[in-house]
Amino acid sequence: MCYCQKIKESNAGLFGEVSVRTVSRRTHNLGYTNHHPVKKPLLTLNQKCCRIEFCKKYLQWDADKRLDVLWTNESTFTVEGDLGALLYYQKM
Repeated sequence: MCYCQKIKESNAGLFGEVSVRTVSRRTHNLGYTNHHPVKKPLLTLNQKCCRIEFCKKYLQWDADKRLDVLWTNESTFTVEGDLGALLYYQKM
């Protein structure tokens, strides 16, 4: 199911008898476009080994030392939908 159809169905009172194609055209006129997400490459064997070495290097750190480090995460999360679906964003 496309996002425009989801928008139409979740706002039935607002859109009434408007077609999904009309919803799609109007969102496009508002500056929203859709694109397939870029596929991310899998980790190489070298990257996996480097990650394991990093973990082993800092395994012995106590909690106080870990609090002094800014930790980040590069994972992609999705609340709803499929990552293979189209992504909508508004042009600036």
